[in-house]
Amino acid sequence: MGDRADLYVPFFEKSLSLLENDGKLCFICTDRWTKNKYGRRLRKLISEKFSFDLFVDLYGSDAFKTKVLTYPAITLIRNRRPT
Repeated sequence: MGDRADLYVPFFEKSLSLLENDGKLCFICTDRWTKNKYGRRLRKLISEKFSFDLFVDLYGSDAFKTKVLTYPAITLIRNRRPT
């Protein structure tokens, strides 16, 4: 974790470290780690050691009744080498 990251980044990192072989992790949280500088270490970790099975970015969708500053994303990550 670095660069003033949001608190959910260590939750991702710890959860990924606890996955068994072929285990799956699914989070619904802000999409900011996929776009900002503070997410680069997490993106690198995932791309080198895990399989990114699903990513649904809700940026720009009308998912909320009022305007929001950040949008959620749904991620499904599997503990297996990327293919």
